[in-house]
Amino acid sequence: MTEKTVELRIPLIFIRTKRGLGFIERLSRIKVIRSLNWLWVLVVPLLMIGGLYLIIYQIFGFFSDSVLLEQVKKAGVQSSLLIPGLNPFLPIFSGWIAIIIAIAVHELSHGVAARSVGVGVRSMGLMLFLGFPIGAFCEIDELSLIEKGFKDQIKVSSAGIVSNFVVALLAIPGLLLNRAFLGANEAVFSLFFVIILVNLSLAIFNALPIGSLDGGRIFNTFALILVLVLDHVIHNGKSDIVNVYRTKDIITGVASLVTIFLVVSLIAIPFIIL
Repeated sequence: MTEKTVELRIPLIFIRTKRGLGFIERLSRIKVIRSLNWLWVLVVPLLMIGGLYLIIYQIFGFFSDSVLLEQVKKAGVQSSLLIPGLNPFLPIFSGWIAIIIAIAVHELSHGVAARSVGVGVRSMGLMLFLGFPIGAFCEIDELSLIEKGFKDQIKVSSAGIVSNFVVALLAIPGLLLNRAFLGANEAVFSLFFVIILVNLSLAIFNALPIGSLDGGRIFNTFALILVLVLDHVIHNGKSDIVNVYRTKDIITGVASLVTIFLVVSLIAIPFIIL
């Protein structure tokens, strides 16, 4: 079956192309990038734990810090959404630039990581919302990835998250240099601040153990490894494989539901508390 070059999923439009796959292939062969794959595996669990900690810390803060509660109420629920112009911290122009960069880097990193472990990349392209470009995508051969071992699956899933985290870190010197050489130019400061905000937000959110998010896929793999290890220790690896996967699904399902509850609570509680 031939893939459509242009696919309409109202209100989204996907434009696919195979151009750029050679660039991904060249990047995947760089030894530094290949050797850093294991670093990504270590960073993502830290972002996952850190993100959950920040959410829980903020929720408890609403009940103990009236000033924080009032500030969040004043900013409004839209401050929780990464939508430029609607979110008071994301200007329209620099906000969309930052989001497009963040999503493009995120998806490109998945493609590079996939090729570095021998997984095919079918296409890449642009995603438009009502005709306006809002990001990019990279279609990986999912069946080929499933056939790979646990470590390769984690490497590919981790790449996008860590790439956004790295972009946020690289933008910090931009803020400092702006202050040192441009006298704290407001437009330049705003652009670097928004790049940091968007990339860090996407990195932390995608690292959360929720469903089909990258963090959810990584947690799913770790949960399966944990269940297999416990099965080997307790039952000498003789449990029915169906029961192993059922146990894994229960663990990941509970983790996903709890995390979704925490995220919804973070957004809703300030507007429920009188």
